[in-house]
Order: sequence, then C-alpha cells, then structure tokens
Amino acid sequence: MLISMLVRYPELGTVRLDPACQTLKFTFLVTRLLEEEDFTSLKDHIRSALDAYTYLMDKPIETADVARESYDDLTVLTVTRDVQSLSQEEISLLIEILRSRFKRHLVADFNESLLEEDLLMQEQIIGEMLEDLRDTVQEKNLIAFREGGRVLVFNK
Repeated sequence: MLISMLVRYPELGTVRLDPACQTLKFTFLVTRLLEEEDFTSLKDHIRSALDAYTYLMDKPIETADVARESYDDLTVLTVTRDVQSLSQEEISLLIEILRSRFKRHLVADFNESLLEEDLLMQEQIIGEMLEDLRDTVQEKNLIAFREGGRVLVFNK
C-alpha cells in the first residue's frame, strides 16, 4: 500500500504507518517558507475539505492533523490521518489541494513512464489495501520514501 501511494502520488515525500496509533502520516516538501498566516489558512482549508468529504461519506474523522517544520526556504508539511476513516479519494483530495495551493513549489518526483491505466490500478490497490488495513491488526511500524528514483520501505 505504501509503495502504491508513493508511485501514484509523486508529491508524497514519505508515508509512515504507525500501528500503535492506527494512523498514516503523509509528508510533503514545499520549496518556500510557509509563514504562520499561510499555514493557518492551509490548515483550515484542508480541515474544511476533509470535514465536508467525511460528512458526505458519513465517516467521522478520528485523527486529522496538519503540522509543519520550516528550514530556511523549505517547509515540510505532515498530514496525519486515522486509518479507520481514510479513503483513497480523500488522499486524492488532499493532493489536489496542495497542488493548487503550491503549484511549482510542491516537490514532486514525476514518473513519465506511468500510463493512465497504471495510475488507476494504483488507486484501486490503495483503496483495497486501506480496507484490508482496517480489518487486520498491523504490528509493523513502516516508513516508505523516495531515494534516487526508487521507493524504499523500512520497518522502523
């Protein structure tokens, strides 16, 4: 699932599965400093979109947090979501919000060789794996990230 997420969404820097908290943490890199006002606006926008989506889907959110760390001209955004209410469509919504907000400042590792069918297959895999994750007890604390054009997964 983590590999499929990174393949499907080139804007994702890392994905972490925390089985103790039953959460997924998505990390994004933005190549500009995000001031407090901009961050608060982004956080409110994401939260409003997630609230609207989960209201329409009738799935209450347990955990939805947006955090940031700033380093000179780089901002690291971390979105934490609970596995129980998270869906593949919600991940797509989150990515679209960040794409529209940051445009060329959102770091992405695009793979030009992926076809539309491949992307749709990755979305299907993500959806199925999220369903499976809700029904099973996960014990491994996993992290997936990109390095040198590859996707790596480690058990923390």
